[in-house]
Amino acid sequence: ADMYDGVNASFINDKFNKTNSALFLNSGHYRIPSGVYFSGNFSISVWIKILEPKSFARVIEVNLPNKTHSVVLILSHHDSN
Repeated sequence: ADMYDGVNASFINDKFNKTNSALFLNSGHYRIPSGVYFSGNFSISVWIKILEPKSFARVIEVNLPNKTHSVVLILSHHDSN
């Protein structure tokens, strides 16, 4: 999908130094066009380098307009103290 409306986001070199092959989000996001992205079985693959842990940082969040189906993948920070 073509991403648009990036906020606090930029493309950078990936871990293999391939130009503009990684997405850097600094408390940011991108939007993707409306569509059916998760129908039936699907996989999500990400490589994440956390620079600063934040509670419930979302990796991906997809909601249908009527809010009947959602996909949310978050990183959760838990402090037992």
